[in-house]
Amino acid sequence: GSGSKTAIDALRAALSHVDPRLRLRAATSLGELGEEARAALAELTRLLEDPDPGVREAAHAAITALH
Repeated sequence: GSGSKTAIDALRAALSHVDPRLRLRAATSLGELGEEARAALAELTRLLEDPDPGVREAAHAAITALH
């Protein structure tokens, strides 16, 4: 519904936050949402190059969950 779209938009914005803990949490949450979060694939793919290894791992797991 529109509520999940709003949540996904907020999580997508958090993927570029300066704090790596927030980027990691947003990536994990998007992965947990599954198919609904497929709009975030481009942002998640960019996080595979993140300087923080935990963020890279979370992004990889989320991308795997969305496929």
